[in-house]
Amino acid sequence: MPFPCVRRTPPWWQRQCLPSSREPVPPGTKTASVPRRGGRRRHYRSLVGGVARRVVSVVFADLVGFTALSERLDAEDVARIQDEFFARATAALQEHGGVVEKYIGDAVMATFGVALASDDDAVRAVRAATELRNAARRTEAPLGLVAGTLDLRVGVNTGEVVVSRVGDGWRVTGDVVNTAARLQAAASPGEVLLGPETAFGVAHAFALEPAGEVTLRGKAQPVSVWRPVGRHAVARRGLAALGLHAPTLGRGRILEDLLGRLAPADVPGPGAARRRAVLVVAPPGVGKSRLAEEVCLRAAAAGHPTLVARAGGATGGTAGGYGAVAQLVRGALAVTGAGSTAEAATAAGAACSAGHAGPAGSAASAPPAGPGGQDGVAAWPEGKGFGAEHARTAAGHVRALLDGRTLTAEPADLFTSWVSVLDAVPGPEPLWVVEDVHAAGPDLRAFLAHVLTDPGRGLVVLTARPDASLTDAGPLATVPVLHLAALDGHDTEALVHSLVGPGAVPERYVRGIVRVSGGNPLFVEELLRSWILGGVLRPREGGWVFDGELEPALPTTVHAIYQAQLDRLAPGSRAVVERGSVPGTTFPSAALPALGVDDASPALDALTRAGLLSGPHDGLVLDTSYSYRHALLRDTAYASLARGQRAQLHARFAEWVRERGPAELVGLHLALALDSLPGTAADLDGRQPGDVADEAARWLERAAAEQLVPAPQRAAELLGKALDVAPGAPGLVRLRRTLARAEALRRSGRLADAMVTFRDGGTLAREVGAPAGLAEAALGYENALFASRLPRETWGEDGLVLLRAALESGQVDGAEGTENLGAPLPGGGTPPHAGSPAGAAASTRTGAASGTRAEVRLLAALGRALVYSGRRGEGVAAAAEAVRLAEAAGDAAAVAECSLAQRAGLASPAHLGERLAGLDRAVAAAALTDDGELQLEAARLQLVDALEAGDVALAGEAQRRATELATHLGRPLYLWYPPMWEAMHALLAGSYAAAPGLIDAFSEQAHRSHYADAGMVRTIQLLELQLMTGGAPQAVAEVEALAEEAPDRWSFAVAVVHARAGDAVAARRALDRYTRADLKNVADDLSRSTTLAYLAEAATAVGTPQECRGVAQLLQPWSGHVVVLGSGALCLGAADHFLGVALRAAGETDAAVRHLRAAVEQNDALGAAGRAAWSRAELGRTMRGDGRPGATELLRRARADAVALGLAPLGRALEQG
Repeated sequence: MPFPCVRRTPPWWQRQCLPSSREPVPPGTKTASVPRRGGRRRHYRSLVGGVARRVVSVVFADLVGFTALSERLDAEDVARIQDEFFARATAALQEHGGVVEKYIGDAVMATFGVALASDDDAVRAVRAATELRNAARRTEAPLGLVAGTLDLRVGVNTGEVVVSRVGDGWRVTGDVVNTAARLQAAASPGEVLLGPETAFGVAHAFALEPAGEVTLRGKAQPVSVWRPVGRHAVARRGLAALGLHAPTLGRGRILEDLLGRLAPADVPGPGAARRRAVLVVAPPGVGKSRLAEEVCLRAAAAGHPTLVARAGGATGGTAGGYGAVAQLVRGALAVTGAGSTAEAATAAGAACSAGHAGPAGSAASAPPAGPGGQDGVAAWPEGKGFGAEHARTAAGHVRALLDGRTLTAEPADLFTSWVSVLDAVPGPEPLWVVEDVHAAGPDLRAFLAHVLTDPGRGLVVLTARPDASLTDAGPLATVPVLHLAALDGHDTEALVHSLVGPGAVPERYVRGIVRVSGGNPLFVEELLRSWILGGVLRPREGGWVFDGELEPALPTTVHAIYQAQLDRLAPGSRAVVERGSVPGTTFPSAALPALGVDDASPALDALTRAGLLSGPHDGLVLDTSYSYRHALLRDTAYASLARGQRAQLHARFAEWVRERGPAELVGLHLALALDSLPGTAADLDGRQPGDVADEAARWLERAAAEQLVPAPQRAAELLGKALDVAPGAPGLVRLRRTLARAEALRRSGRLADAMVTFRDGGTLAREVGAPAGLAEAALGYENALFASRLPRETWGEDGLVLLRAALESGQVDGAEGTENLGAPLPGGGTPPHAGSPAGAAASTRTGAASGTRAEVRLLAALGRALVYSGRRGEGVAAAAEAVRLAEAAGDAAAVAECSLAQRAGLASPAHLGERLAGLDRAVAAAALTDDGELQLEAARLQLVDALEAGDVALAGEAQRRATELATHLGRPLYLWYPPMWEAMHALLAGSYAAAPGLIDAFSEQAHRSHYADAGMVRTIQLLELQLMTGGAPQAVAEVEALAEEAPDRWSFAVAVVHARAGDAVAARRALDRYTRADLKNVADDLSRSTTLAYLAEAATAVGTPQECRGVAQLLQPWSGHVVVLGSGALCLGAADHFLGVALRAAGETDAAVRHLRAAVEQNDALGAAGRAAWSRAELGRTMRGDGRPGATELLRRARADAVALGLAPLGRALEQG
């Protein structure tokens, strides 16, 4: 049964500040309120402000059948049974670090991690739960009860609670408490049931078996539960227990550094050498142990004696907390007793590899050398040059240490004896590794300080979690510190691939793991373990397969690690870590007094030395800022703050930033304050939530106005937040923000989203009676739709409705509501609307203007919309009227826009002259405005039409101007145009060697710009390259794939590419797609001439004369024109070339010759070298077939051009005659 703790949404400690549900606590929520009892130790450091949010483990235990027993016994006997059982239960719980919260009749409730967290709270809770069963049984005999009279049901659950200080005690509130009680009620007599988070958190320490799904009272869904059935001999976290291991990644330089320190110190003079040392500091899971293991293995392989110990573990009775020293001494004796130094060092390395805890048989835990007794221990040092008396003294100190006897000598004497034995290890420079020094007591720290100040050989590597008591003061404060960083993104991805195999986890989820884990290897393993145990990652055929849709979220086990670290900070340091979390992962130190920390300097210094913070460095608000070295510590600290406290601190930080930092920070923190505010709170620092919401929205709107031009996507996000945070703002204000957000979306290239938002703005404008807003929404929608190239049949009707409604309102002069739409913002300035500099361009593009201009632009936009919706007559009439009105008003911007809109109704080749004249007018008028986008649109269309007309000079000038404008504007919406035109020009000019790189450059930029048709443009350009040179074979598969999706739009490409390749069957099949429909399914849009040109070539190869004649008739209107696709994606040269080959195949030789001659001339004039060579070849072949003079010279020139340009298909065709 999979662990159900795999989350589909991030856990609470990873949510920055999600909007509150504003729901009160549900009735019946169980809470635990505990007064302070005499003699109980309390830790209130975690209860900052009286309320804290924490992850805890809760144990509920209940005596089975006690009610019936109470009915049979006297009340005094019942009370005695309760007293005896509760005494034993309390002892069992406290032995494992639990706190008894309350007794309820015959039940007991305890918590783990409320006052002082540990990363094994869940493990200790389950150990205590199993021990409670024994406590019940041990209660029976002393009371004369029959064995089996008392039995227990126990439930254990882990998760988030709110801890509230109540007088001298605390109250624990949350669903976790409820669920623990329900699990206990569902358990069978003698059974311990674990909730899913608890089960996941203890799976490395306990053998578990599924107990099915149970329906708990008050729970909508069944809960999967587990029961512990035994303990693992070795508790291994991460994926090692599942047999998954990863190599050491991203530590090459650090390993080189550490091993380099093993080299003998080059210090002159006898006895002058000093032992080298380094303290490796990192939070849990970053890889200190893995690094130490790798250092041990490499040092051992190089012949260095290697001794390993771990501080803070069980000492085996060793007095004074010197257990780690005993491990080192045992290792030294084991090394000495080995057959060779290399073997001994390898054994020490193996001990390191086995977990560093000194398992039986390893060098670190080997029994003392010798047959036993003091003389056996003394034999070794005496043989290494010690005097007999000295050797016996040292041996006595060593034996006392190893036997765990009471130590009676002075520390200086003990240390000298122990170090003398350790220093007698033979061989090269030795390596000592002592792990978890943060857990070392003062005695062990004093011994290590003695080691590092005494003459000696080798390198001592200490590892520790960040701990100010190590780095700030004390005996080890002078040891050089090496802060071990988390893995970078590349190494984290490599770690995932090495654990479960490349490709097992989809790349987007791998990126999520990188983001969520923060590069912490243990967290990566824990996240993968949660997926494996949850059934999301499943083994299959020697590998793993991913089967799920979820966001990567770290399990509770990870949060517990950082919560424990937070609880162990000194009060001043903890205050800085918690309050500093409010600004984010980086905070300005000058803001700490505003956040309630008056004298932060000592704590900042301590936290920096301990490796928890980095700084001071430049920040967003002030130069003096600090950053959390590990973002998860910040997240844990932030999550520990009660929501009310978070809200207050966000508001205070916003107040502090108001005079110093960007508007965005003020607005975001006010919004976060509101998100954090408890639903029961009536005010925020004396202010009504609605007033705070209005201010937050104004600051966010101001920030969006600043970002609209340089960062429109960010502007859209900020305006979305403004709308969300103040949904009750006046209608005109919401309209202003909605339209500004729509414009920001349009500018960022998210055109479909922009259209939806403009449509919503139009609806709101009609509701509040704002005709100026309605006009802006209608024009914005149409302009976004035009730029998007999305199908009009799906999106067009909404635009027509908006445009007609705006025209019919009859009041588009903007007099009503314009002042409110442009209301001032905090700190000065106006929103991105007609009245602000940032909104000027937006106003020009979307038509937020007054009087005739608005009417003219609406009319012009309606005309264009009607034309593209298939209602050309209505559209042309509307656009012509718009041009007339614009010219009469002398409005340059309106003239330009209306001229461009009018062009939409003049798309046929017969109207090319009118289009060119209109574009001359549009270009000249646009140049009189400051609207770069309007100028770009005019230049872009002039390029297309000048190309179609064969006017090379005008087309070149238009391309140059459009490229400059697109580059200057710098908007993703337009940045793909220049590289597309460069690729098009390379293909036209015959620069085929450069074409592939230019096509790729376009494709990359187009995808970065989110251009929807990027893939199709790339494919059509590759198709042309393949047809001309044979150098893009991938185009064949790409056009076939596109034809599968849209056969009417792409079968022409399949037909021509197979016809050119000589596959007549495939070409004929594709051509049939059109001929069976009498060519009526040829697209009637900007791709029509291109489609017909390629169909002409395909029909010439595999079609009938009648079919060729039909294609020629449709292509005839473009005679004398150049074939141009869309906005200049492709230029195929003279249309007469394709007309000529089609007419030749139809048997009309004279007409064919005439068109092909024209094609040669036009292609030469265009500089279309490749297409000119093809036209000469086709003309020569046609003339040779009809016996006309001049054919030979044409064919000779065509052959030469084919060789020079690399036109392999043309060369083959000419060889075949």
